[in-house]
Amino acid sequence: MITKINLNEYVKIKLTDKGISILKRQHDELNKQIQESGGKGIEFNLKLDEHGYYKGQLWSIIQKFGKYIGICDEPPFECDIIFETKF
Repeated sequence: MITKINLNEYVKIKLTDKGISILKRQHDELNKQIQESGGKGIEFNLKLDEHGYYKGQLWSIIQKFGKYIGICDEPPFECDIIFETKF
């Protein structure tokens, strides 16, 4: 069976503590750059759905977490990914 997946599809993942830490660190780094450029920073706000899932486009999830995924590494999210399909 072959399944086509578009990188723009939305997926849901269940973050681990490591995944939350990665998102917070990325947020803080961007916030620092914004403030150093004279902008106003914003507080970190993790948005999860009612079941505790983090939602994003597949390309964005890959961009945010790709370098933290490896055979011997603690994963930043649980291995099951929910793809939101359009019917």
